[in-house]
Amino acid sequence: MLERSFHSVGLNQILSAVQVPKGSFYHYFKSKEDFGVEMLRHYASAANARKRQLLLDGDSGRDPLSRLFDTFESWISHIMESGGKCPCLMQKLAAEVSNFSAPMREELAHGFTEMTAIFKSVLDEAVAVGSLPGDFDTAFEAAFIMDLWTGAQQRTLTYRDVEPLRHAVEVFRSRLTRTT
Repeated sequence: MLERSFHSVGLNQILSAVQVPKGSFYHYFKSKEDFGVEMLRHYASAANARKRQLLLDGDSGRDPLSRLFDTFESWISHIMESGGKCPCLMQKLAAEVSNFSAPMREELAHGFTEMTAIFKSVLDEAVAVGSLPGDFDTAFEAAFIMDLWTGAQQRTLTYRDVEPLRHAVEVFRSRLTRTT
């Protein structure tokens, strides 16, 4: 799915890739759409657990904003290493499935909401350690970061150039460092 798209991958391709008989598939899933919901749930859970580990559970002695910027730089490097291809299944499928599958759209929304909450937690930690002012609106800024990052990622994928992501990180840096 990450390499192609949800619609362009047929059920037989899925079954062949995981070496599962069709009858077994239908024992667990009513349809390809149900499979898509579970696939997104599993992917979002694992991806957000990794983000939590990088941003929240890691080196608690490091400044939270440094962890955030280092993570963004790592993600940019990963995209560069992949030749500008989309490394995120949620990002890849968001536009494709949101209009045809309410259950898949809801699962994507849940995953993106969880990711925004991770950004908010990092910013809350930055407020707690004095890297950001006490009255800083972490909920607003986390949503802004999520929106700008996903939009910049879409442009990066379209142009096969990481400059939109680099620009987004500079905007984040400017917004988060001028407030201290």
